[in-house]
Amino acid sequence: LLLTAALPLVLSSGCADREGADDLLDRIEGDAFRTTYARAPGWETPRSPKAGGPHGDFLDIYVNETMSAAIAAGEPLDAWPVGSIIVKESWASVDASEPDFLVAMERQAEGWFWGEWEADGSVVVAGLNSGRCTGCHDAGEDQVRAFGLPPI
Repeated sequence: LLLTAALPLVLSSGCADREGADDLLDRIEGDAFRTTYARAPGWETPRSPKAGGPHGDFLDIYVNETMSAAIAAGEPLDAWPVGSIIVKESWASVDASEPDFLVAMERQAEGWFWGEWEADGSVVVAGLNSGRCTGCHDAGEDQVRAFGLPPI
């Protein structure tokens, strides 16, 4: 009986890939994403008001060089190239001094790796093809909802 009661806790604790999330966060921060990544198509205005969804009231969305090059090429795609990264910062207001949280997704061969962190760096969501994320993101082209696949 105790084993049966503990099983959901064991299963849920194994769902988050915290090491993968830490690695992704280290890489995007190491890239200095705010200054080296391009702003996502349609999200050029800093702290754009959200268009709905769970990611906060004001958003900044960035894309890495891999994704930016695919957008610039303008060739039709069925999926984003492996190595594409999208970073979304959520702000409570236009003039907030610190973001509320950070969300990132990285295109891997097996699908998208998702990570979400609180302002203090604690992991909220982490994992490959995370059901918590894909529940909404399945509606987007290659699971990206903020903008479409090229040609844009």
